Amino acid sequence: MRIAICEDSSMDMQHLRRMIADYEKKRGDPLSSPDCFSTGDALLAAFQPGKYHLIFLDNYIGEMMGMDVARAIRERDAKTAIVFVTMSPDFAVDGFSIHALHYLLKPVSETDIEEVFHRLHALPAPKQPSLSVISNRITTEVPIDSIRYIEVYTKVCTIYCTQQELKVYTGIEKLLEKLPEKSFLRPHRSYAVNMNFIQNLDAEGVHLRTGEVLPLRKNGRTEVHQSTKIGRASCRERV
Repeated sequence: MRIAICEDSSMDMQHLRRMIADYEKKRGDPLSSPDCFSTGDALLAAFQPGKYHLIFLDNYIGEMMGMDVARAIRERDAKTAIVFVTMSPDFAVDGFSIHALHYLLKPVSETDIEEVFHRLHALPAPKQPSLSVISNRITTEVPIDSIRYIEVYTKVCTIYCTQQELKVYTGIEKLLEKLPEKSFLRPHRSYAVNMNFIQNLDAEGVHLRTGEVLPLRKNGRTEVHQSTKIGRASCRERV
């Protein structure tokens, strides 16, 4: 679980980190060390949709208001849980407008942290995005995160997943239209690969974390390297 803390008081930040660590030790939950930010601008610069499961946000961060930071986050991500931590309850009602998970008053106690995680774990699990395909005349929902790569040969696409392989009688471009554009890379005209499975690129081709190696087109090798580096490759690029 990835957690962020945005707090301009180093003392309050360390106290909150201690409370979270104590909860982890007591409950054995697989939490990660929180990313800490002393300004709202720093948090927003680092924030990406889906990056954090939980954000602890002071309502007074230097010259910025935590509520303004929360609204900026909500414009980009509707699911990340936000918990306000402040000295004053004056803005508690405003927290409902951005669907805050909780509103804590300083100093934060062990009971407060337990209540935060109790509420967080009670939230419904988000639906995993999937790709709907027809294989062997059966409609199958394939979790997109499970797709390693797609290979096309004579108008038949084989979808290689972590647990299965599916043959689909459709063009690869039709499948790519249903997949997140910035998550799949076309290293070769016959392949589309999930960038989350790429380990590295070299003269041999595209190496996956599974040990598989996919061919890499000769022309545009630099472009493919750059696309993998910044994670912004288009699946529909010309090959």
